[in-house]
Amino acid sequence: MGTRTPLFGRSTPGGVFDYANIAVTPGNVWFVDSGAAGKGDTVGHGSNPDLPFATLGYAFSSDLVGADDVVYVMPGHAETIAAAGGVTMDIDAVTVVGLGTGALRPLFSFSATDSTMVISADKITVRNIQLKSTVNELVKFINAAGASDLTLDAVDVVDPGSTKEALQFILTDTDCDRLEIKNCRHYASTAAASAQKWIELVAVVDAYIHDNIFVLALNDAATSSVINMDANCRRNVLQRNAIHLTGYSASLVSAVIGASGATGLHLDSRIYADVAAVTTINDFPNGASFEVYCSNDLDKNGILDPVVGS
Repeated sequence: MGTRTPLFGRSTPGGVFDYANIAVTPGNVWFVDSGAAGKGDTVGHGSNPDLPFATLGYAFSSDLVGADDVVYVMPGHAETIAAAGGVTMDIDAVTVVGLGTGALRPLFSFSATDSTMVISADKITVRNIQLKSTVNELVKFINAAGASDLTLDAVDVVDPGSTKEALQFILTDTDCDRLEIKNCRHYASTAAASAQKWIELVAVVDAYIHDNIFVLALNDAATSSVINMDANCRRNVLQRNAIHLTGYSASLVSAVIGASGATGLHLDSRIYADVAAVTTINDFPNGASFEVYCSNDLDKNGILDPVVGS
C-alpha cells in the first residue's frame, strides 16, 4: 500500500486500514484529485487518497460509487466539463464534499456553451466546490432532472469577467421537490446577451433557498431574475438571501419573480437593485413576505417590499 494520509486514515491493531470519519456515511469513501501523482480514471483507483480518481465525472460513471457513499474532492482539484452531462450524478444518496478553503477549493470549469453538470438522482448533496464559465454564453451550470432532496451547500460561482457569461446557475424539472440551496456565493460582473433566470424552479414544492449572496449583472430583460418560480411552485421558502442585482436600463424589473400561482414565504432578505421601481424588486404576489428590505438608492436604507400589510 502507498503512503497513508493521516488526515483521512489510520492504522489499527492487526494492520487494518480504516477511515476515522466513517460516521459521516454508511457507505464507502472515495477520493478525486487531479493533482495527485497516483491519480487515474481506471479500476484500482479512488478508494485511497494516494491513488485517487482523476475526475469526478469518472467517479460517477465507474460503477464503483454506490448509494450512501461519500466522494471527497481534494484541495486544488481542477476539472473541465466540456459537454452536456460532463459530470452526471445519477446515483442516489451520494455526498460530494470539496475540501480546502478559498482558491484551493475544487474548481470545475465549463468550456462549451452546452456544458452541464447533470444531477438526476435523489438525495444528492454537493458541498464546497467552485464553478466557472470559460466560454461565452454558457447555457447553464447545473441541470437538475428528477433530483428530489438535492442539497447544494457552498456551491459557489466565480466571476469569469467579460465574454465568459453564464445564463443560468440551475434549472430544475418538475421532480426536484425539497431542493435546498444554501451558503452559496455567486458573482458575475457582466450581463449575458439574453434573458437570465439564474435559479429557475419549475413546479418545485418545498424548496428552501437561504443564506446565499448573489452579486450579479443580469441581462436587461423583463424575465431576468435571480430567483424565478413558475406558477406551479408551491410552499417554497426564501430566507436571509443578500442580493445585489445590476444591469437595468429599460426592461429588467425584479430580483425575485414568483409567477401568479406560486406560493411560499420570503423572509429576512436584503436586496439592492438598480431598477426604476422599488415596489417590483420582490415580485411574489401569492407569497407572504416578512422583513424583506429592498433599495435602488445607494447610501440609503431599504424599504419593505411589498408594503406593510394589515
